[in-house]
Amino acid sequence: MYKHNKCKRKMQAGVTLSTRYQYNENMVTTKALVPAVGGFALFVIPGTCLAIYTSCVIKRDGEQCTYVKLLIQILFMIADSYQMFFMGYLALNFKPLYIQIRKDFAKILPINASEYRVQTCCTDINVTATYFNDLDRCWSVVNEHKKFKKQTIIVKKRKRPVNRRTTAKWNNNFV
Repeated sequence: MYKHNKCKRKMQAGVTLSTRYQYNENMVTTKALVPAVGGFALFVIPGTCLAIYTSCVIKRDGEQCTYVKLLIQILFMIADSYQMFFMGYLALNFKPLYIQIRKDFAKILPINASEYRVQTCCTDINVTATYFNDLDRCWSVVNEHKKFKKQTIIVKKRKRPVNRRTTAKWNNNFV
């Protein structure tokens, strides 16, 4: 699925921004999910082997054996531990979820207070105004940079004015 989304993104370079954004989000999600689902094999294979071994022990010793009860509890713990592994893996490797969890923990446990920053949320009323103000601010920075560049170019192109007093003294000495 990741390779499919990657090929689709390359093929649709000239498509709308929303389509490219959706393919990009799909790639990020599948990139995080593939190893997590692959980690499922780490729990399924030993769990299956343990289930087969437990069924053999049940046939041999019966269900009331303490060893069988222990094996059944271990089997249930393996099944439950995958859920914890999956959530922990996604929390650390899926970037949008990691950022959100980090913000939540920063609110609960302000260990690194300097890293925590309150984000201002826009309401539906001022979203457009905020967007265009930010856009205008970006363009004004670009325009200021262009003006500065033009001024430096103009300064470089100007000829240095000749000092008339020095030139007059120079000419008088040779006359």
